[in-house]
Amino acid sequence: MALEAWEQAGTQHWVPIEGQSMRPLLRAGDSVLVAHRRDGIRPGDVVVFRHKGRLVAHRVLRIADGNGGRVLITKGDSVRRSDAPVPAQEIVGRVVAIQRDGRRIRLDTVGWRAVGWLVAMTTMAVATPYRWVRAIKRRPGHDPGNYEGP
Repeated sequence: MALEAWEQAGTQHWVPIEGQSMRPLLRAGDSVLVAHRRDGIRPGDVVVFRHKGRLVAHRVLRIADGNGGRVLITKGDSVRRSDAPVPAQEIVGRVVAIQRDGRRIRLDTVGWRAVGWLVAMTTMAVATPYRWVRAIKRRPGHDPGNYEGP
């Protein structure tokens, strides 16, 4: 309830960063400016969402339509696996700036949004073959030590 009141009180808020999941872009001790809008979010953007009573800032890899509506597939830049799909209604907003050591870095510029998109697409390109290999290894009867070749 407090989060909803906080979101409605203004269009943007500064939020402190505590973890390491978005290194090197976000570091513990940084603050991020969150724009409380759900429209205009696209792959590559860093969003803040609710998860188990906490706020999490992760990058959007893709947006899909799920059983219960629109979901976002997100992942921390320094984390191996993507998060569980995030329902759109759990999105608090999009990170538009970082405050670090007295400097402000705007992420809502064309250049930074392009960098974010490239990071998301590269992550997806690397993750897809990795998932295929994992699926093959988990296949019933698969014995990686008993390959006879073509």
